[in-house]
Amino acid sequence: MYLRVEDALFVSSPESYDHLSRMTEQPPTPPPDSVREHAVHWFVRLHSGLATDDDRRAFDAWLAIRQDHRREFEQISRMWTTLDDTQPLLEAEIAKAEDLWKRHDSAPGTTSTWSWWSVRQTAAVGAALSLVLLTTWWWTGLPDTIRYETAKGAQQQVRLADGSTVLLNTDTQLTVQISRSERIITLDRGEAWFTVEHERRPFTVQAGNGSIRDIGTQFLVNKAADAVNVSVWEGSVEVGIRPTGESSSAAAPVILQAGQQTSYGTDGSIAHASAFDRDSLGSWREGTLIFRSQALERVLAEVARYRSEEIRLLHPALASIPVSGVFHIRDLDRFIQTLQDSLPVRAHRVHGTLIVIEPAPVSSNPSVLSHR
Repeated sequence: MYLRVEDALFVSSPESYDHLSRMTEQPPTPPPDSVREHAVHWFVRLHSGLATDDDRRAFDAWLAIRQDHRREFEQISRMWTTLDDTQPLLEAEIAKAEDLWKRHDSAPGTTSTWSWWSVRQTAAVGAALSLVLLTTWWWTGLPDTIRYETAKGAQQQVRLADGSTVLLNTDTQLTVQISRSERIITLDRGEAWFTVEHERRPFTVQAGNGSIRDIGTQFLVNKAADAVNVSVWEGSVEVGIRPTGESSSAAAPVILQAGQQTSYGTDGSIAHASAFDRDSLGSWREGTLIFRSQALERVLAEVARYRSEEIRLLHPALASIPVSGVFHIRDLDRFIQTLQDSLPVRAHRVHGTLIVIEPAPVSSNPSVLSHR
């Protein structure tokens, strides 16, 4: 947002405006360049004590033109109520400006030649208010939303405006909102590692129907289709279910300390805190996946998060076979080869985006990934 140079002039006396007015035959009436500038002008006018009935009718008509007119004006009005420290200053400026121009207009030999959109009636208040808007808009609880997203197999680390960092894992999408009073991250899908910069504003991650409030330093959030998992490396976090209109009661929040994890589902329940394997759970940050006696079905689902190919089990009896090992995220062929070498399975690449896994015949040699 910005105001025209004419609208931002600080003039020390009414005579200075008289000098400006003599520079042109017609009083300048620069229209604001944006809806927000219009809204600022209307806000100044209506709070200046100089608004007439015609002004109010014009304001009502302006609101009715487009929906975003009302939205911008309401945002500025809400911001006005949040500027606790600055509001008295702006109110004083409004009062001073009103008194100044009343005295100027009543002085002998002066005439009013400016329209209400001009510098004469709005500069003192408009400049003060616009200065506050320019320097505090981002900090007033009306933040812009920044969205981050990674493709399958990609990872991205971002540094937030508050100094915190977020490492997005494969196929992850989240939005960031940081205002003067709070820091909110919404994890839409996927997995992200948070290293939080400590300060007075709370840091909250919203995922599914729950929220995670940071009390510590480092934690991991994984949002799957049916559950959200939270694991803490350093410090502590509070995990709770956000109230909804469908349910008036929610499970009590769970405090997680370093080395603990929990999960919650769409039913509103939160699991008790439990220990977890730090090496395997966070290994993706180093480009590897570590499994210790994990069911084959679960291992394949985890690997598939990083790949564009679909890996499909053709026999339900294979699902529970335990798998242990360290696999590189980028090397799917070696992963499949290792499965065939160590398990009674055979893999077939049906086409470029589908690999099927079936029981290996007793007499077969599973050392090569076959192609159908």
